[in-house]
Amino acid sequence: MLRIVITLFLFRFFAMASPIIGMFSAFMLESNQTPMGIALVFVAFMIAVNLFEVPSSIIADKFSRRKVIITAIIILIFSNLPFLFSLAHWVFVLHMVIAGIAVALFSGTVEALVYDELKAINMEHKYKQANAVWHVSFSLGLSASLFLSAWLVKYGWYVIILVSLFFIFTSLVIFIFGMKETKRVKEIDEPHSFREIFLEGSSAILHNKIALYLALLSFIFGAVNAVFGDVAIVTSMEIGWKKEEIARVFGFNTIFEAIITLLFASYVQKIHIKQVHYIQILVLTLAFIGMIFAQKWSIFMVFPLWWCDRLKNMVVDAQIQDHVKSSSRATAVSFVSMCFSLKYVLLMVLMGVLATYYSFALGFVIISCIGFIQLVLVSLFKHVFVNSSKTMKLQ
Repeated sequence: MLRIVITLFLFRFFAMASPIIGMFSAFMLESNQTPMGIALVFVAFMIAVNLFEVPSSIIADKFSRRKVIITAIIILIFSNLPFLFSLAHWVFVLHMVIAGIAVALFSGTVEALVYDELKAINMEHKYKQANAVWHVSFSLGLSASLFLSAWLVKYGWYVIILVSLFFIFTSLVIFIFGMKETKRVKEIDEPHSFREIFLEGSSAILHNKIALYLALLSFIFGAVNAVFGDVAIVTSMEIGWKKEEIARVFGFNTIFEAIITLLFASYVQKIHIKQVHYIQILVLTLAFIGMIFAQKWSIFMVFPLWWCDRLKNMVVDAQIQDHVKSSSRATAVSFVSMCFSLKYVLLMVLMGVLATYYSFALGFVIISCIGFIQLVLVSLFKHVFVNSSKTMKLQ
């Protein structure tokens, strides 16, 4: 298990530590991109993710998850190359489309590979802790990216791209030599065709009421959080923060996120799904109120959303794995991610419209309100999905 955890941490850390990631939206703003132009860049990314999400996971389930992930890292390297030649708007779009394909290959596939590798050594009960490691490495990598980009910006965009390429290549080497793939023992009634794998993966979510409830909690809150995450830095600049201040504040927050994630991991077995649901509603309520009245300091209201998302990842997303079969594990998780992507696209377009005619800050208020209403509706109709509180208790 130690090899799996170390590889997972280092591979994710170096991929996220690429300095291009940390201040990407700030670089777009400084390249004279309009608010709608910035929103459309992120929309292009998510559309690419959505198109390749399920097909890539079906391939991973049918053939090799390890090879799919290696392919994803290589594609991620190529996504950065166009920036060596131009900073035009179409280059930002092209970068995000190629990166979106890479993320689609990652999504669901990494989770399925790790779960089955732990299952192969009878330690699948440790998946939630492994998932915590995955998110700690994300937070620390993003923190490194923020600090690096703030430091490297004085040397120019070209240097930032070269350092990013080096970091992603390092991630590739770590994964190739560190992560193995145990040959999975196929079940008697296991699906074989692409269509059968897709139907089994989607049915595991749609026809299982508990899994469907978990999926709703995951992508409703996750999409709101992702939109905020992608435009938070631009919003900070809009309300008066300097780039150096942003790098420091956001960088230290991601370190704090890592600490909170470890704390959550210590108590994850004691946390119920319904508690996460109530926390999501509470955090969105506080964000909505804070963004209305806090003005320049409203950006701090985004941080609790990110902390809550770590809790959601370790409790809600991890439990989805328990309701799907190994033969279609990546496909089922990607099916949830596809719903997340669709919701993200709609919210990001709304954010772009609001930012064009009003401000990103107003977009934050309205989108947090939308997420709050949706989660309350799920709460009101929870009895449709869950018959008793015991059903939702973590095993």
